[in-house]
Amino acid sequence: MLKPNMLKPKKNFFLTKIFFLILTFFYLGKLGSVNASVPFNQAYTTLGNSRLSFKASISSTGVGSSANYATIQTGLTANDTTDSDTGNLFPGDVVCFNGMASYGCKNSQPVGVTYTVQSINNTTNFAFTPNMAGTLVGGDRVIATQSGQITVTFKPTTNIASLEKLVLTIPAASSNPNDGIPDSTGFDSATLPSDLVGGTGCASSNCLTSTGVGISAASLSTAGTSHTITVTLNAPLYNTTTYTMILGHATNFIYRFLNPAPASSSHTRGVADSYSVRLYSQNAAQSITYDDTTMKVTPIDGVLVSANVEMALTYTIASIGTATTVPSCGGASFTTTSASTATTVPFGSIINMDTFYKVAQTHLISTNATNGYTLTVNYDMPLNLGIGVTVPGTTIPDTTCQASACTTTTPQTWTDAAAYNGFGYTLGNIAGSDAAFTYSTGYKPFSSSAITIMSKTSKTSSSQIATCYALTVDSTQDTGYYKDKLTYVATPKF
Repeated sequence: MLKPNMLKPKKNFFLTKIFFLILTFFYLGKLGSVNASVPFNQAYTTLGNSRLSFKASISSTGVGSSANYATIQTGLTANDTTDSDTGNLFPGDVVCFNGMASYGCKNSQPVGVTYTVQSINNTTNFAFTPNMAGTLVGGDRVIATQSGQITVTFKPTTNIASLEKLVLTIPAASSNPNDGIPDSTGFDSATLPSDLVGGTGCASSNCLTSTGVGISAASLSTAGTSHTITVTLNAPLYNTTTYTMILGHATNFIYRFLNPAPASSSHTRGVADSYSVRLYSQNAAQSITYDDTTMKVTPIDGVLVSANVEMALTYTIASIGTATTVPSCGGASFTTTSASTATTVPFGSIINMDTFYKVAQTHLISTNATNGYTLTVNYDMPLNLGIGVTVPGTTIPDTTCQASACTTTTPQTWTDAAAYNGFGYTLGNIAGSDAAFTYSTGYKPFSSSAITIMSKTSKTSSSQIATCYALTVDSTQDTGYYKDKLTYVATPKF
């Protein structure tokens, strides 16, 4: 039989072993807790321009020299192109054929020539300017790159010390990921400098920049299917603060990541493609990862907002009342003897011979015509007693003004109502300076041919003139109801 004290050594052995295991688990657990990463408290990525790039192939018809339109290939595409319609190509887009030296495109064809989309004719055809300087064959690519600053916003869960690292990975194509041609499986780094992290245009006081908070060095490398941006900090980042890091230049299109083209030729317009962007923090040796979060960015087709502003011209003839002085037609020297309407110029009963009777109207014009407008007038015949035809001997003559005779093209002074009878008109500016002539140069007779009385060579919102009519007859004028018809024609010039 064993004595009780014989059990003590074994008991001590088990206690020692248990204590050793506890220490081991504690030690390993601590190591594990240091190496096990946690998500950032907050992390998200914003695309300054989320529109997909456009990459299509020219159809088998090619593009001839001096042509100004192109047709793209539908269905299965060539040369790694995935746009098979013009759904994400808009007027004003800059396009290149086989590449262009700016906007991320290289190896232009022809070299140095840029083209701008003028119109989208249908789902496969678009017009461009200037005319094609060379020629294109079926399968050549047509490219319109899109790019924008990429903003990463984050709040650490774990404090990051000075000289430790922030690492950001952005999806890249497995081949040609930095040739300036948009890729269908990731962002192309084009001519983005290796140290352009922090960018320009950051308004946040906690924005990481090489000249501001946080960055002592930054590098860009591409391997496999990722662009990797590694940032070395020159100051600690705290888990109580939200920080911002910007990739790409604010205004220079060349120094940005290029947005992907659609992920496949079966891409559905209006449905975003999704890409993962990873952000993680590490120690200086990059042997331990602290915070680690994978974010999503979703580039999508652009949306063309359009409105067709129709050609417009508004023209209004308005009345001027009786006993009204018209300043633009000579002021006190032109006071109306009767009121007009929009459609009549009634001199009324002529009882005083060799005396001026005066009536006036206004003409108001607005137009969005690029080259302005013209307003012309003509009459069907001189003031006459006939109905639709001139009856010889029963006409009030057109004015000849005075000794220096006026014509339908040349105005002259007309102040003598007794010696120089007739019917004529003068003009005055009310708003603008559109009148063809004014009272300061005299009067004119009307004509059966259209004569311009008002015009402008640009758009206008409220050009206005007065047409001031004058009539005087002598004592031998036949009695009766005299009349003629004036026709005003306003024409916009687009």
